[in-house]
Amino acid sequence: MSKTHPRVSKTRPRVLKTRPRVSKTRPRVLKTRPRVSKTRPRVLKTRPRVLKTRPRVSKTRPRVSKTRPRVLKTRPRVLKTRPRVLKTRPRVSKTHPQYSMPMTTKTLGLEQNLYDYLLSVSLREPEILTQLRQETAQYPIGRMQIAPEQGQFLALLVQLLGAKKTLEIGVFTGYSSLVVALALPRDGKVVACDISEEFTTIARRYWQQAGVADKIQLHIAPALQTLDRLLATGEGETFDFAFIDADKSNYDGYYERSLQLVRPGGLIAIDNVLWSGRVADPQVQDNRTKRIRAFNQKLHQDQRVSLSVVAIADGLTLALKK
Repeated sequence: MSKTHPRVSKTRPRVLKTRPRVSKTRPRVLKTRPRVSKTRPRVLKTRPRVLKTRPRVSKTRPRVSKTRPRVLKTRPRVLKTRPRVLKTRPRVSKTHPQYSMPMTTKTLGLEQNLYDYLLSVSLREPEILTQLRQETAQYPIGRMQIAPEQGQFLALLVQLLGAKKTLEIGVFTGYSSLVVALALPRDGKVVACDISEEFTTIARRYWQQAGVADKIQLHIAPALQTLDRLLATGEGETFDFAFIDADKSNYDGYYERSLQLVRPGGLIAIDNVLWSGRVADPQVQDNRTKRIRAFNQKLHQDQRVSLSVVAIADGLTLALKK
């Protein structure tokens, strides 16, 4: 193995004494500004073109057929076990409290030829009342409507009294209220009570057509409540005439309140007191018939009124307050 050490250089490494060369010239800066165009952007001076012509409208009217729509004269076929009702009319159930009432729309006890003669020499029914009567007759309970000769008789009574303020208990389709309103002077007033929105809608239509809607004040509520409210608001003895033609079970309550509302010398008329003759038949003992009998007996003994029962239509009681 060799004993000689490795050779080491005794000379120092060379160091450069010169500094790195730095350029003394400054960086060149452009003295010229960026070129800006002196011309303004071009704007179109012409306005957008608007069409001056209007859209074309056809001057010809749409063609309307002059022929009336064909109406079937035959009524729709209905099962015989159900009441016959037009589809455009309100439906009435057999459970309606008035459905089975034995009322009549003409004077009792007259043969048809004599009844026709009676109407031919006495009835002066305005066309609007005829239309209402015919429309009402199409309902299964149309017999609730008063007879035309009875309506004319009520109008005569109102005129004899010189009435201006009247009361009606039971409106139905509005025949009796309309006939009374037509008989009243221009400042006359009818306070009408009913619970049916369905049938009084028909009444309102005819009141409007006849031009008497402003005379009739309709209250849709149980009549006893309406009458009590009238008494509570100080309208006692302010009515000239009252007509009762509503549910028979409350006849006594309607009569007693009407007697308070009507002035001395005022008249109360009560419909259906003969009840199609059933009141005179001892074999008929249903609740309605028995109540009408009891009511008739009460009025017969009532010394507060002068009384007469008139055999017109289904029987009309006239009670003049003393």
